[in-house]
Amino acid sequence: MRANRTSSVVRSFVSPVATLISLIAPSHALPAQAASSTNWFLATGRVGPGITTQSPAWVLTGALGLGAPTVPAASTSYVLLGGFAATLDAPVQGRPWLTGVSPGQAGLLGGTALTLHGTELNLGGPLSLTIGGVPAAINGRTASAIQTVLPPQPQPGPRSVSLAGTFGTTMLPAGVGVLPMIEWKAPPQPNVPFELVYHGRFGDLFLVIVGFAPSPFPIPFAPLAYGLQIDPTVLLTSGVIGVGDPAGYAVLPLPALSGVHGWYFQAAALTVDPSYALGAFSNLLSIQ
Repeated sequence: MRANRTSSVVRSFVSPVATLISLIAPSHALPAQAASSTNWFLATGRVGPGITTQSPAWVLTGALGLGAPTVPAASTSYVLLGGFAATLDAPVQGRPWLTGVSPGQAGLLGGTALTLHGTELNLGGPLSLTIGGVPAAINGRTASAIQTVLPPQPQPGPRSVSLAGTFGTTMLPAGVGVLPMIEWKAPPQPNVPFELVYHGRFGDLFLVIVGFAPSPFPIPFAPLAYGLQIDPTVLLTSGVIGVGDPAGYAVLPLPALSGVHGWYFQAAALTVDPSYALGAFSNLLSIQ
């Protein structure tokens, strides 16, 4: 999404009712991951919140861009994917260690084949795998990879991947980005323009919804697969935006605000992608 178009969208915030109807009416017709110390590396220039994850065997520090699109670059000795820049200390300690997931994004309804990357994943007895808190089957297991299929997720956004066994637990707190998903390109600051990033699929239509309080539960809007998490009493919405980037993301510039706290953001998306068709509301972002 080009800046001049999205800027005009920001200026067109209107009453949500007509816009939501215009979005939903046509409905009958959108990772944080690390790297294996052997051959998987991830890096990006994206700015995001810092996260440190550790166990007795390793420490991982990253500046995360949760939904950074993956753009592979390869040589005979490595594969490079967009993810985040990380500092890694991972000596071999005789236990499994999860370091990444590919693809880094998958749809809310599940069914996407995933490869969990890591080291010494073949050690230990039977393993228990959960994604977003939902049990997932282990369909293949080698020293460096586990094959699985994403189970249907309870909500979109960054979801944890956890592998447990007799050795304990190895976990990626934001291992998979569940679509449709939104994030900040950089943390919003008072009196500074900021940008919201939508992650979905090429051809998606979405609008951004802004409110001032969360809803106590997702409010359903059939046929969307996930509901509105913002209190509908007072809402602002953007116009409908089309995703023209083949990587499936769009950047929405937002104006500077003197007070950025207490705002809530969510996107409502329509898609033809079967992993979250006919559409869904995204995860909820807040500025606190």
